[in-house]
Amino acid sequence: MSSQLEASTLATVLAGSSSALRNSEIARVEALDCIREIAGQLMVQLDSTDSLPDPLVVLEGLVKCCALMADHEGAPRLLTRALTEINDSLTAGSEETGRRHLREEEMANLLECIGLGYDLEPELTTKICRALAPAVAASPKGHRVRCMKTFAEVAPPELAAVMVAELDESKVLDILRESQLPSVASVWMGLLALTTGQDS
Repeated sequence: MSSQLEASTLATVLAGSSSALRNSEIARVEALDCIREIAGQLMVQLDSTDSLPDPLVVLEGLVKCCALMADHEGAPRLLTRALTEINDSLTAGSEETGRRHLREEEMANLLECIGLGYDLEPELTTKICRALAPAVAASPKGHRVRCMKTFAEVAPPELAAVMVAELDESKVLDILRESQLPSVASVWMGLLALTTGQDS
């Protein structure tokens, strides 16, 4: 693989390779070799850049490849950098001065990533979870359901408890037509059940 690839390209290939590996779409050995090389190149570039090209894409690539996190000495540092940049972009300043506004698909993806990455970096994933909760509650009904369902499928009970504590049930169920309540309430109850270790 060319050492001249830009960081943005490396990040994109990392995420794509990890997703494919997780879905068993390509040979595991070749995919792992590719992922390790990409992560190594990103680490080389890490010290010479002020910010990652797309920290969410890098995060996705890392948390979806357990083998990389287990045997690549630079991966934990790369993970911390990606999470730190995401947290800073969500919490620093205001929307007018640079606070990041996530697109709907980005929000669901980030919720999945922090759920998968909680055991690796509990403090930062918890901070991001708290920062995302108001946006989840305020999102349109269909997206609200998707976000909570995606999160509940991967989040450990500890992180699910954080989300439940930050979300206001009245806001989660607010501004819904009567016909919409069952689907949203069902997902919400599933998230609540996860925090107590019960089956939804």
